[in-house]
Amino acid sequence: MDRIVAEKFFKKTKNLPPNENIQNEFQCALDAPVNCKGKLYCGKQAVYFYSKINYKTVLGKSTKLRLKYRDIRSI
Repeated sequence: MDRIVAEKFFKKTKNLPPNENIQNEFQCALDAPVNCKGKLYCGKQAVYFYSKINYKTVLGKSTKLRLKYRDIRSI
């Protein structure tokens, strides 16, 4: 399952680091000026968020975020 999840994420974002291995995915929403329903991907190096909705304007490009574990202070 890990390879299938990683391949789906890579196709959507086209910027997955070559040595990253996605462990799991979860449906979630980004709490921003415009709430974005999307998916959270947990890798070995970072957490990735992808949504088809642009969190600033709703229109236009999708939302792609990468949060390295060392940068996360609390959950």
